[in-house]
Amino acid sequence: MADPHAELRIQAVAFLARHQRMVQAYAYSIVNDFHLAEDVYQEVSMIVASKWEEIPEGDAREYWLKEVIRRKALELRRRHRQRESLLSAEALEQVATAFPADAESGAIGDLREAMARCLGRLGGDARTVVEARYAEDLDCATIAERVKRPIASVYTILKRARVALAECVERAHGPLPGGGKARA
Repeated sequence: MADPHAELRIQAVAFLARHQRMVQAYAYSIVNDFHLAEDVYQEVSMIVASKWEEIPEGDAREYWLKEVIRRKALELRRRHRQRESLLSAEALEQVATAFPADAESGAIGDLREAMARCLGRLGGDARTVVEARYAEDLDCATIAERVKRPIASVYTILKRARVALAECVERAHGPLPGGGKARA
C-alpha cells in the first residue's frame, strides 16, 4: 500500500530545493552569519515539512515563506546575541568586585547623571525608541510597530540617538571610558 503522504513530502522537498538559495540568502541578510543562516534554513525546512498542507498556494506561498524566514532569522539572531552577551555568574562576580562600593558617589555616579540629563534632552521618537530598546529590551521590529515607522527608520533613529547621547555625555562629563570618540 502506497504512503498517502509521500506525494506531499515530495512536493515540500521540491519546494525547499527550489528556494534553498533564496532562504539562505535572505536569512544571511538578517543574521549576517553563515552558520546561523544555515540554522534558519533547517528550521524553516522543518516548518515547511510539518505544515505543508496548511501553507497557502500560488504566490501567497512565497510570501508566507519569506515571512517565516524573517521571523526565524530574527528569533535566532536574538537568541544568538543573548547567548553571546550573557556572562556567567562567576564572571559577573569578578566584574562586580572590580568596582569600589562607593563608585556611585564618584565618576560612575557623575557619568550616570550626565547620561540621564542627556537622555532627557532627546526629542521626538528618539527618546521613545532608545527607552524601548535599552530600558524595555524590545527588538527593533516591535519598536517599529509601536512607533508606526519602518524598521530601517528605527535603526537610523537608534544610531543617531547613540551618537547624540555620546556627544552630549562627552561635553558634560569628559571623554567616555575607553577613550574613543562618539560614533555609531
